[in-house]
Amino acid sequence: MDFLTYPARQGQASFLDAVRDSKIRNSKGMILMPLAELESFIQTWLFFGLLKEVLGDMSVHSHWVGRTSSPNDPQWVVTTSKLVPVLNDSVSSIRSSEAAGKQAQYDHIAECLRMTWAVLQTIRYETRPDFNRQIRVSIASVAELLGNNANLAFGITDFIRDNKCPNTWQLLYDDNETVAQFKRQGYCPSEIHRILHTFLTIQTCHLLTWMTRNGPNGRTLHENCSESHCQANSRVLKQRASRHLDAACNCTDLSVDISDVISILSRGSLPLLRMRAGATIRDIHMDVVDALPNIEYVAISHVWADGLGNPDSNSLPVCQLRRLHDLVASLNGPVESNDRFIWLDTLCCPVEPPEAKRLALSQMHRPYTDAVRVLVLDSSLRDVESSRLHPTEICLRALTSGWMRRLWTLQEGALARNLWFQFSDVAVNFKRMWFELLKIYTSDHGRRGLVHDAMCAYQGLRIFNGSETVLHGASLFPDLSAVDYALRHRAVSVATDEPLLIGGLLKLDLAHILDGPESSRMQRLWSLVPSVERGIPKSVLFRKSPRLCQPGFRWAPATFLTFQDIRNSELQTRAEDDETVLTAAGLCVRLAALPVTIPPTARGLPKLPWGPFDNGVYHCIYCRYESGTWVFINPAHAVSKVPREDAGMVTLRASLMDSSKRHTLLLATPFKFDHSVEVDRALLVHGTHDWTGVPEVSSDLILNIGTRAGSVGVLLESAYRASQILLADEITEKFVRMAIEDESEQKRDPVYQDLVASLAEKLHMIAENIDDVEVHEAIQLNNRHGNAMQLYQSLIANAYVGNCGRLGQMMPSDTEWCVD
Repeated sequence: MDFLTYPARQGQASFLDAVRDSKIRNSKGMILMPLAELESFIQTWLFFGLLKEVLGDMSVHSHWVGRTSSPNDPQWVVTTSKLVPVLNDSVSSIRSSEAAGKQAQYDHIAECLRMTWAVLQTIRYETRPDFNRQIRVSIASVAELLGNNANLAFGITDFIRDNKCPNTWQLLYDDNETVAQFKRQGYCPSEIHRILHTFLTIQTCHLLTWMTRNGPNGRTLHENCSESHCQANSRVLKQRASRHLDAACNCTDLSVDISDVISILSRGSLPLLRMRAGATIRDIHMDVVDALPNIEYVAISHVWADGLGNPDSNSLPVCQLRRLHDLVASLNGPVESNDRFIWLDTLCCPVEPPEAKRLALSQMHRPYTDAVRVLVLDSSLRDVESSRLHPTEICLRALTSGWMRRLWTLQEGALARNLWFQFSDVAVNFKRMWFELLKIYTSDHGRRGLVHDAMCAYQGLRIFNGSETVLHGASLFPDLSAVDYALRHRAVSVATDEPLLIGGLLKLDLAHILDGPESSRMQRLWSLVPSVERGIPKSVLFRKSPRLCQPGFRWAPATFLTFQDIRNSELQTRAEDDETVLTAAGLCVRLAALPVTIPPTARGLPKLPWGPFDNGVYHCIYCRYESGTWVFINPAHAVSKVPREDAGMVTLRASLMDSSKRHTLLLATPFKFDHSVEVDRALLVHGTHDWTGVPEVSSDLILNIGTRAGSVGVLLESAYRASQILLADEITEKFVRMAIEDESEQKRDPVYQDLVASLAEKLHMIAENIDDVEVHEAIQLNNRHGNAMQLYQSLIANAYVGNCGRLGQMMPSDTEWCVD
């Protein structure tokens, strides 16, 4: 237990002022300690101390320090070169020890790791952003490894149910230096964002920063790209026409007999390409045949922008077709016949007429489920030699390729019986690779986190097939959460294709989804989802995405292609009571709720900003609960500070000020006002004031909701009480008497301007004369940028003019709602 009491024993009792469940609040010690002293203190405690606490006598101080080999200026450095062998011995020792006391030992290690995470997270994001990055990342990397090995040593196999160790250490690695390293390797900002919000370990992200992007897009300039969109890739995707293998090649295009393709599709069968190579390298013969039961074929999965697409006709250059033949021949090995049977969407899906294309789309899952192999071709892997790579790097290169970012390739990879990725030297069988990863996962302690990331990414792709081993108790039955996980960061050229792909993955009736206007395909998809395993989870109400506009479906996401962070994806965590019922009026659910209002204020009061009271407090609305606890709400897309004119905040404020409607916050989880909840999700809904029976409400905005605890909570409550003093002052009555309809004319009135100046003086005086030690301490703790008093005065001004909300009595989690 020495680790947890170290700060107090070192005379830093104030270092962890308010620790609840290893979450640090108001750490005066971190804020006030000189930086160099703090860095030394943290490294001693959380690096050397953590190793000693977890490994005991196996942790020898001399193992973790060394000197550089520079003859002129050798330096003392921290090293982990001996850590993995020590961890191996530790795991063996724990496994061979008596069972008694093992649970307590694991719980203590997990508590130490949670404390380490809380301290580093507080330093990184709240108190000391100038803290040495190398110290922070080295501690986080070691702690991540210790947690992975603790789970291995103590037999923790179900990470969802039994793991008590932190699993988001990567957040401490996600910074400007990491992003810069990715960019130096040719990554697009959108790729970087996907990696840092998909993979959970520092190990994986650090390895990827050393992997150069290959292929035609790898070196494309990304100056105009953003975290959500790759402009360079969009330019390439617009050029979806077929390309020759070599720019100097002038071979002709070869077309299929489209009448044969349509005839086979009309019979409910599948058209295949029968290819036979001729005597020369550019000699290829091709015709269309029916996929008979005795024919084994290979389906090709590719990104059209890589040169195998053709939106205008069912044809490709001969050089591309000969390459396909040769790749499939290498994949299948020697056979008696020279015929190779291939399915390729560019040639087997009619471009015209529309009814033939619709017929092909209705059975797009069949080519991949029936194929003996599905071969993935991606330009970023074309020049990568797999035989020189460790299995984990092979997997990560494939699972971070451009192929993983397109929508249709998800279905192609997910439904394949046997999935292969083509590298420069050979095609790699990923079913075999899965079992190779399993062996590494249980034997190579140093790579355990890295392998876990790769396996989770692969399982997210293959869960719809179920042919590989399921990792860590994941569901054997794909549902909407599996779709949510698999679709993140993918894109599609034709938006109305998305419902077809989701329907195919969930084995829904594609003919029903196709039957009607393209614009309402997603609505028809949602009408079928109740038949899927687990149906529609109520957490779908809290998913950040555009909504459908059709009555009865305005609660439903219009797309799954918007970004969702794997660490905070609403559909990944299921409530025990997740039952929903889809009706004509909307989705019926049971949820806890909080009534919310912005009480009407006295007419004539000045609108913010006025005077000096403009200090960036407009990114959220602060709401007071009856106990005096404060929470904030803001649109779920919002970050810590957004412009005052942000559309989401304008809409939120306008909605709450509409007194003709009854507003309520439906809560993703029952909210606790004991400061244990940092940020959760809520749905703002409105209805009439005369609710009877099950309330029928309309959805407005997805919101963040969180407590404002500690020093900020103290300032809010004090500011609220100060505002009540101002409201009772005679100056408020003067504003009311001066109120006129034309506010712009009122602002030009010299008498009104003098009154506003007097109000500012009174507010200053009230703030400066607050006689409360706790408030002054809170101001000091929030004074990192020298503007805490100005912030406090802005909070008073906000409360005075009515910018604060009020929360009503909590409604229980079994309250019924019908949400449109």
